[in-house]
Amino acid sequence: MDRDGKTPAPQRLIANPTAQLIADVLAAVDSSIHTKWCDGLDDLHLPRVTANGLSVPIVRVSWNKVDEFFERLFGVANDRYFANQLPRCRRVWNRRFRGLAGRIECRSKTIELSSAHYEQCGIGAMGIVLVHEMIHLALFTERLPHGHTGEFKRRSYSLGLPRIYHELPLPNRLVRPKRYVYACTCGLQVESKIRFRAPRACATCCRKFNRGRFDRRFRLFLVEDRQQAG
Repeated sequence: MDRDGKTPAPQRLIANPTAQLIADVLAAVDSSIHTKWCDGLDDLHLPRVTANGLSVPIVRVSWNKVDEFFERLFGVANDRYFANQLPRCRRVWNRRFRGLAGRIECRSKTIELSSAHYEQCGIGAMGIVLVHEMIHLALFTERLPHGHTGEFKRRSYSLGLPRIYHELPLPNRLVRPKRYVYACTCGLQVESKIRFRAPRACATCCRKFNRGRFDRRFRLFLVEDRQQAG
C-alpha cells in the first residue's frame, strides 16, 4: 500500500523485448496509441497481424508523427540492444513493395519500408520490420555475414522475434484482381489474373478422359473480361 493506504495499480509488464521497445517509444510519441498498443497485446480479439513470429495489434500513428516514431525507435533500439554501435541510416518509404515489407542497403545505409504495409498493418508491425533490418546492419557493421544466417536467427530470437520472415498479409491495394474468366465445355470455370498466351485445357476433363495429358478437346475459352465489362 502507498502512504494513503491505497493499493497501487499493477504495472503492465511486456516480456517481449521488441514489444516493450515499441511500447516505450509510443509512450513518448503518442500516449493514446501507446494505450491501444498495450491493451491490444493482451486482447487477442482485436484486429492483429503476425510479424516475424510476433502477433501484434493493428494500431496506427497519424502520418505527422510517423517519422518521429521511427527516428526514436531506431535511436532507442540502437542504444538498448545494439550498444549504440549502429551508424545513422536514411529511411525512405517505398510504395512499390508488394510481398516485401522492408529492405536495407547496408553499404549506402538506407532502410526502405513499405508504406502500403504500414497503412494496412500498423505502426507496431513496421517497427518490428525496422528492428529486423537493424539486425542485418549490426552484422554488417561487425563485418560478419549479414544475411539470414544462424547468428542472425540467434539475435532475432533474443529480441523476441522467432521467425526471420515478416508474415504480413499483402496489402489490399496491391492485390491484383482476377480479371479473366475461362470456361470448359463441361461447365467448369477458371479465374486468372493474366490472359493465357498459350492454350490451356481443363485439368478435370484431361484427367478423366486423357490420363491427365493435355487434350485440345477440353481447351479453356475466354468467357469474360471483367475490366472491359466494368
